[in-house]
Amino acid sequence: MLKLTLTVFLILLCNSTFGQSFSKLIDEDFSDWTESDLIYSDDINDQNLGAIDLGKIWMSSDSSYLYFSLEVGAEINLQELNDITMYIDTDYKSSTGLSVNNIGADLQYTFGRRTGKFYSSSGTTNIIHKEFGLISAPTVTSKRFEVGVKLNSVISGQKVFNSDSIRFLIKDLYGGDSAPNTGSAAYKLSPKYNFTANNYKIKKQEDHLRIVTYNVLRDNLFVSSLSNTWGSILKTIDADIFAFQEIYNHSSLETAQFIESKIPSSAGETWYHARAGSDIITVSRFPIKQSYNIDGNGAFLIDTHEKYNTDILLVSAHPPCCANNDSRQKEIDAIMAFIRDAKTEGGIITVPRGTPIVIVGDMNLVGFEQQRTTIITGDIVNENLYGADFKPDWNDSNLVDSKSLATDFPFSMTWYDERSAYSPGRLDYIFYSGSVMNLKNSFVFFTKVMKPDTLARYGLKKNDVVLASDHVPVVADFTLNKILSISQNTTEPIVSDFILYQNYPNPFNPSTVIKFQVPSSKFVKLQVFDLLGKEIQTFVNEQKPAGNYEVVFDGSGLASGFYIYQLQSGGAILSRKMLLIK
Repeated sequence: MLKLTLTVFLILLCNSTFGQSFSKLIDEDFSDWTESDLIYSDDINDQNLGAIDLGKIWMSSDSSYLYFSLEVGAEINLQELNDITMYIDTDYKSSTGLSVNNIGADLQYTFGRRTGKFYSSSGTTNIIHKEFGLISAPTVTSKRFEVGVKLNSVISGQKVFNSDSIRFLIKDLYGGDSAPNTGSAAYKLSPKYNFTANNYKIKKQEDHLRIVTYNVLRDNLFVSSLSNTWGSILKTIDADIFAFQEIYNHSSLETAQFIESKIPSSAGETWYHARAGSDIITVSRFPIKQSYNIDGNGAFLIDTHEKYNTDILLVSAHPPCCANNDSRQKEIDAIMAFIRDAKTEGGIITVPRGTPIVIVGDMNLVGFEQQRTTIITGDIVNENLYGADFKPDWNDSNLVDSKSLATDFPFSMTWYDERSAYSPGRLDYIFYSGSVMNLKNSFVFFTKVMKPDTLARYGLKKNDVVLASDHVPVVADFTLNKILSISQNTTEPIVSDFILYQNYPNPFNPSTVIKFQVPSSKFVKLQVFDLLGKEIQTFVNEQKPAGNYEVVFDGSGLASGFYIYQLQSGGAILSRKMLLIK
């Protein structure tokens, strides 16, 4: 597809310029905004009060939406506790609307108060986001945001946008900053450019593992009048693993039986089920070996050996909402501490190296951005309670955020409630260990904006998901890397044809035994490092015939703490932790 050339003009007082643009994605990823989208760059630190310093403004559009991105200089929540107000002259007439900076603003909206006004020939109308289709991202605190506004909106019988040109202005009514400082920015809409739907596949491919997270709104799954609606949704999604939140008054067995009634099992199949925490239930086509309660959230060890030759560690979470930042952070810290311990020998659970790790759920991330950072990077805030930071993926990297887009919609929102003053946003997530999992397909299953032929093909109705819950199901399809597997005779991890066993005893003082296996003649290296990567000792660095080996590591001259021992041959590397306590 040819990219349309964009020419943008800035009106400062009486200067005017216009241009064309193309669709953006409101997905918390700003990489699709370019310098050609920049319509204004404000002076630095020119506010009178407070920390909000309005900066750059980018703008784009297609036939459906006006998009813009805004820098604010301080980490804030756009929908809380601020007086950032946008003014749009939607008919390009200074003589109509609210007079501000020499423009006639027909649309006024204050983000932190979640209210605004529409000025038309029939009078002034108080509005919230739903009247003009506003969606912003992210829902967590940030120094930059992106916003979409629906161009064909109608308020009190009046079209909101009546011209292919607009004037635009942002003011912080508390701090006094304005962008532009005087006058306004002008922009020419691109109504001939149509949004192209994201490339998603509703039907699951046979070799994919489909995981779905779904907050079903206080047992709505069992409301009899919604049974057919749920049936249409669940049957179409047809997941291998359903991670449900907000099932309080029904058991996991009842949930599995309901799923069975909507997605009947074939010969040899069944729906396995387990509950953990007050409202967390997982239903799976694969056996659930164990479930764990993590401060009210749930972890499930799922046996997928039959198809993928590994277990999967799934965490389904529903931390507290809204202003409960401290409690939410503690629960997320606890989840990440559980993951850290699962990767380390000992504790409640230890999984073999390379076990896929997935964290899903209604995370209620509407407060500090740090909470999402903790999940992705392992940066634990309450270290005195939950231990040290760590890298959550097996290759000592971050977890990956699937960042799914809604079906036929340029937004990554997963929560939608027209009755709320809060605009739709992304509250439901799927994070995963990218070193051993490949995301092949993902989407937010939003029937309200699906194409009519798609709805008809799957027997769906436009309002199915908004009738079922205020949350929208998030779907992710994975393939699993084959580089890691489990031996039939041991629970120890192997890479290619090597086995590195956990040292014994562990913890130890002052010595411990390290065992490893080489099934065929190979050049191998066995080394011990401290946590800073400093080499402590090299035991083996030579060709070894097939066989089982062991060495004794003596830590007499070392300080207490964790040490890493590593077995390497060619490109294959196995590592484990051991703990010296004196």
